[in-house]
Amino acid sequence: TVRKENKTLSEEIKELVDQLGEGGRSVHELQKAKKKLEVEKEELQLALEEAEASLEVEEGKLVRVQLELAQVKADIDRRIHEKEEEFEVTSTREPFTGGYTAAHKVSRFMMSMLPFLSSSKRKSLRSPPGPAPPTCTCSQ
Repeated sequence: TVRKENKTLSEEIKELVDQLGEGGRSVHELQKAKKKLEVEKEELQLALEEAEASLEVEEGKLVRVQLELAQVKADIDRRIHEKEEEFEVTSTREPFTGGYTAAHKVSRFMMSMLPFLSSSKRKSLRSPPGPAPPTCTCSQ
């Protein structure tokens, strides 16, 4: 009976040692996985920081472009206002305007502003030419 009990205890010890070995391997595998995930986390953190820095740069560019656009619009509005005043003065002096409409004159003015704008802004403001100005068929 002592031998039988000794044999049973030996088997239990062997099973416990096996379980302990498997547990050790599992702990080692978990530690490796943890290290791998930590490295991946650091890489993602660096990528996030780079993306945020890039975003800040692009936002700065956007703000500068918006300010420039607002300045150009204000300048154009000012010049349009000046041309409208000039047009009002000349239209009261000259009964015949040569058949040009106010819209055509504004369009010509806008086209005269193109050299002052950047190429991308010029492209966005360009439009196909409108209809030809009406010709006067009246006798003079």
